[in-house]
Amino acid sequence: MQGLSTLLELPQYPMHKIIFYLTRDEVFGTLARVCKKFAGLIRTSNLIPAHLISLMVGGSPQIIKDLENVPQPHVLRALKSLYNVLSFELPYFAFKVDGGCADPRYNPFHHAFESTPQTYISSDIGDASECHIQGVLSMNYLVLKNREFPKPRDEAEEKKIAYYSALKPLLPNDSQTRKMIEKAALEDSKFKIELPYKPFEGISTIITSLDFTDICTEPSYAMAIFCSNEKIDFDDPCLKFFQKMRTPKDLEAVYEKSKLTVPKIESTNIESLQRFARNKKYPMIINPSIQAVFFTNPPNQLSPTVRPIAWIKASQRGFTEIDLPKGNYFTGRFIAVKMLTNSSESQPKNIRFYGMSVRGRIIPAEDWLVDAVKPPKKPSHLRSLDC
Repeated sequence: MQGLSTLLELPQYPMHKIIFYLTRDEVFGTLARVCKKFAGLIRTSNLIPAHLISLMVGGSPQIIKDLENVPQPHVLRALKSLYNVLSFELPYFAFKVDGGCADPRYNPFHHAFESTPQTYISSDIGDASECHIQGVLSMNYLVLKNREFPKPRDEAEEKKIAYYSALKPLLPNDSQTRKMIEKAALEDSKFKIELPYKPFEGISTIITSLDFTDICTEPSYAMAIFCSNEKIDFDDPCLKFFQKMRTPKDLEAVYEKSKLTVPKIESTNIESLQRFARNKKYPMIINPSIQAVFFTNPPNQLSPTVRPIAWIKASQRGFTEIDLPKGNYFTGRFIAVKMLTNSSESQPKNIRFYGMSVRGRIIPAEDWLVDAVKPPKKPSHLRSLDC
């Protein structure tokens, strides 16, 4: 009991630092029941649930900063939402490629991170063996999908909705964005195309799953997926690491030699790589042909800002849903996909990307934005007709 009384006499800051070593269940299931002082601290602190959210994505100062001035009940609700199986498509707008665009009229890239994308086909990348596409958490997503904001519930929501509503007429719609891509594809730097965007401010995402309407199955094709809270440089060392990783054997060879500097593997369904994984269990993947490697979410030694989420290869086309390992989620205002192929093949190399819906939760749980991002509900008389 003497240890407990000493702990209770500590100022709030060191007490918070001690609590940060505990898990969610230890904080809310055990510590909150020890005494009234602990219960009161846990009930009123927004720093404790913010830290627990940050832990779920490997540590994120950005999330803690975004939640700093958010009322404690809202932060607690955001924490609870991460244990809810329901997720939704996050508003990532594809704004940048370095592989050009084969036919901007029919195969543009700006819808690449949506559940109903158009197939992006790069220009002929010649001797190159890869190209990239990048998305940003952006208001452009809502403009392209012509989504409307809900009625504000309070004054704080009213200000935010008014701010972003005023931006809508200033951002290019779908038709105008297509024309921008068409124009850029004709310029000298036609491979590197970057579109203007307006990022959402003061919010982060928790990425919990990746959905593919379809997926490329060429034998030499693979992809690696990354996230960051800063704009991603396609020459970042973390992306460069995956430059020739087109098969499990390529990965295995590197992990055999460089165990200290390589991104740590959280789990994988590739038997030859499971000895390098921290967790021998791997999440269910709806597509039995998928070979996937999931990486741990703490910062890696290759890059101070970019974190690899997964490496994926498929041998069978079709819808693919990939849930990230629970407790090993990711966060990032930017997301990038590296598409890999074989530069030694003689045929033209137009890389295809059928799109990827990035799913998860928004932090803090901004109801006005969630309602705008989620697909409109069908009228009840139409829902009754669904099989």
